[in-house]
Amino acid sequence: MATKLIPIDTDMYMKKNMEEHSTIYYDIQGLILRRGQPFLFTITFNQDFHIDKYNLSVIFKSQTWSNFPNVKIPLNSSSNGWSAKRLFIEDQKNNRICFQINSSSDTPIGKYSLLLEICSITKNLINKQDVSIFHFDNDIYFLFNPWNKNDSCALLSSDQIAEYVLNEHGQIYLGSSDIPQSIPWYFGQFERIVLLTALALLKEIYLSIEYHIDISLILRILSSKICSDVGTHNGIFSSLLDSHSSLCQENQYASSPAILKQCLILNDQQIPCGSNWQHAAVFCSLCRSLGIPCRIVTVYNAICQTQEQENIDINWNTRQQPIVVVNSKLTRPWYLWNECWIRRDDLPVYYSGWQVIDSSSIDYNTKIRRIGPCSVAALKSGISGLKWDTIDIYSILNGNKTYWLVYPNGDRKLRSIEENVTDTKIITKSLKKENEYEDVTSNYKLNKTSNQTSFNHDVNIEMEIPDSLKFGDNLHLILKTNNLSNKHRTLTATLTLLKINPIEEIKSTSKNLNKTSYEDRYIPNNTNLDIHNISLQTPIQSFTEIYHLDNNDHKNIPMKVAENHQVWLGCFDSLLKLNIHVVVRETGQIYQREKYILNAENDLMQLFLENDVIEIGKQGKLQIQINNSFPYPLNNGYITIDGFGISKSILIK
Repeated sequence: MATKLIPIDTDMYMKKNMEEHSTIYYDIQGLILRRGQPFLFTITFNQDFHIDKYNLSVIFKSQTWSNFPNVKIPLNSSSNGWSAKRLFIEDQKNNRICFQINSSSDTPIGKYSLLLEICSITKNLINKQDVSIFHFDNDIYFLFNPWNKNDSCALLSSDQIAEYVLNEHGQIYLGSSDIPQSIPWYFGQFERIVLLTALALLKEIYLSIEYHIDISLILRILSSKICSDVGTHNGIFSSLLDSHSSLCQENQYASSPAILKQCLILNDQQIPCGSNWQHAAVFCSLCRSLGIPCRIVTVYNAICQTQEQENIDINWNTRQQPIVVVNSKLTRPWYLWNECWIRRDDLPVYYSGWQVIDSSSIDYNTKIRRIGPCSVAALKSGISGLKWDTIDIYSILNGNKTYWLVYPNGDRKLRSIEENVTDTKIITKSLKKENEYEDVTSNYKLNKTSNQTSFNHDVNIEMEIPDSLKFGDNLHLILKTNNLSNKHRTLTATLTLLKINPIEEIKSTSKNLNKTSYEDRYIPNNTNLDIHNISLQTPIQSFTEIYHLDNNDHKNIPMKVAENHQVWLGCFDSLLKLNIHVVVRETGQIYQREKYILNAENDLMQLFLENDVIEIGKQGKLQIQINNSFPYPLNNGYITIDGFGISKSILIK
C-alpha cells in the first residue's frame, strides 16, 4: 500500500513577505499581509510530490468572521479573485513545493487559519473519497492595502501612505481657533494590543456575508465600539450617558496602546468615559492597524445639540434680560473626529475620498455612539441626504444666530439675524510640514461671508480680550464703545465666565436626547442678572454693569472679570469660556460674543535625553527637570512615560 502524502514542515518566509507587504513593524506572531498582493510559502512533504498523483488545494478559514465561508484555491488555479500557483525554485527538492498565493483585493480583513487539502488522483480523476485536510499552526492576517489601486482604501501617493497609515506618531490639536495648541500622541498601530483589539471588536459583531467587504460598515462597527452603549460594557470607554460615568479625565495617557492595555487589565470594567480627543486618537490607531488611512481632525467652534434645527436662538425678554432656551444649540471650543480615506461604492464616485467618522457623537435614533462615514465632498456641496449621517455632521458645521424679543405671553419678535457666524475652523496635522497644522476648512465649506441683518445699530461695540492667561494673572478686558448717534445711550453689559471641562460639555449635551420641545427659563428681575448655565457647570464669575454714553461719546472701559485664583484651569485640555451680552436699552441693539481663553504654555517641565540614539538592549538616561513657578507646592502629581512599548507613571510626592 502506497504511503500517503503528508506535509511535515512549512516555511512562511516571514521576513521576505512582510517586508514586501510593508508589515514588518507589526509586533505580533503570525504572517501579516496586505490583501490583493502575492505572497509565498513552502510546504515540505514526507515524500516526493507528483502532480499526476495528487491534487492540492490551499484553504483559508476566517477566525474573525464566523459565518464567512472558507476560501479554497486549487493549485495552479483561481477562485473568487484568489489564485494559487506553484513556483519552481532552482535546486529545490521534489518533496518541497513553493506556493505563490494572491488574495483578492476585496478579501475580508481579519485573522485566518491555513489548511491544505490533498486528494489522490486515479486514472486522471480526482478521488473525492480519498481526501486529507491538514491544519498548519500559522496565523495569517489580511489587512487593507492602500498601495493597491483596486483596494477600497487605495491612496494617491506614498507620502499620504507614510503619514496616514504608517506614521506611529502624531499631533492632536486642541486650544482655540485663534491659538491651536498641539499635544504629541503615540498611535502605536504596530503594537500587538492594537491590531488584536481591532479584530476582537469586529469579531463581536455579526454581519451578513455580503457585508464583510463593505469598508463603511467596518468603520461603523469600530466607531460604535469606542464608547459603550448605555448600561453596557461593550466598548473601550464607558458611556457618557451612564449615571455612574465618572467625569474624571484620564489625561495621563499619551498613547493608544496604554489605553488599550489598561482596558485589558480592567477586564469587565472600563476606562472612564475619556475626552473626545482620546476617542479620536484610539479610533485612529485601530484604523491604521488595519491598514485604513486615517487622520484626526479638529473642528473649532463646532455646534453641539445638533438634533434640533440649524439656528442658534438668542432670546431676550421685554426687560432686556436674556432668556436661555434649554434645548438651544451651543458652540463648543473644539470637537475632534476622524477622517478615513475610502472608496464609496454605494455613492457616486466624486463622493469618495475623505470620510468623517465621529465615535463620540450619538445617533439620536439608536443612541449608539457612531456617526459616519460621511463624505466630506458631500458636506461641502450641501448634499445632506446621503449615507451615512450627513445631516448630523452638516449641522455641526453650519448655523445662524437669531435674536428674538420674547413677550410675557410667549410670542417672539425677530430682532436680528447673523448668518453663517459659527466661525468654524477645521484643521489637521500637516502632511508636508512637521509639527504644523493644515487648515482644511475649505474641504468642508464653501467660502461664505457672514451676513448680518440688524436693526437700529448706532453704537459700535468691541471687546479686547486676551487669548490666554499665565498662572497668577487676573483676567481683564476692555469694553470699547463709540456712540455714533446724537442721543444718549445706555448699555447693559452682562458677563459670565465658565470653566469648560470637555467631558462635561459632551455629557451635558447628551442628557437632552429625549427632549423635543423648548422650555424657556426667565432670569429673575433683580440687580444681578444671572445667565442660566446650559452646560451644567457653575460659573466662576457672573455680573452685570450699566454704562452711559453721551451723544457722540467714545469710551474704553476697563473691566476686571476674575481674580487669578479663580481662573487656574489645571488640565491642559480645559479652558475658560467668556459669554458677553451687551444691550443698548434705547434701541434694542444687541452685541454678543463668546471667547475661549487658554492656559498659557509654561516651562514647568524640561526633558534631557543623554543620547539621541539608544541601541537595542542598552540603557538610556532621561533626566526630567521640574521648575515650579507657582506660589505653592505641587503635590500628588504624575509623570507618565509612554510610547515604544513603555508605559509607566511616576508619582511626584
